[in-house]
Amino acid sequence: MDEIAAGEAFIKRLNDYAPVKAACWLRSDEGGERYLYVALDGLNE
Repeated sequence: MDEIAAGEAFIKRLNDYAPVKAACWLRSDEGGERYLYVALDGLNE
């Protein structure tokens, strides 16, 4: 499974636990590592 597909699967599973409001991949610089950022609503634990 590639990184993007793994991120999509993670977001889908996370959304079952807490509503995911937004998600995006950002790269620190050209050719650098990608980071997945996720915004949740209502996570209290």
